[in-house]
Amino acid sequence: MRLKTAEIILGPIIGGLSHELVNLWARANKSSTLHAWLATNQNAGNAKLVGRKQLVASNGFAGMVTINGLSPAKKYFFALTLDPELVPPKSAFRPF
Repeated sequence: MRLKTAEIILGPIIGGLSHELVNLWARANKSSTLHAWLATNQNAGNAKLVGRKQLVASNGFAGMVTINGLSPAKKYFFALTLDPELVPPKSAFRPF
């Protein structure tokens, strides 16, 4: 029997957005690590891994990554993944 890889099953959800920070939340179907990517242009060519959170049974495989140090009145693009090695495709990035 082949084990299914972890997948995001709920989210991403943006919360706590202010002029200097944002909270990015998601839930997976099993233990994994949530990785948050941030870019400042729509094509996500400058995307960087900016945070991570362990998703385990005790937190319902859900977690939030807080990103600090944002600039006011600036548009950002984010993506959440469970794979730290693979930069998400530009279609995965959403604005805030």
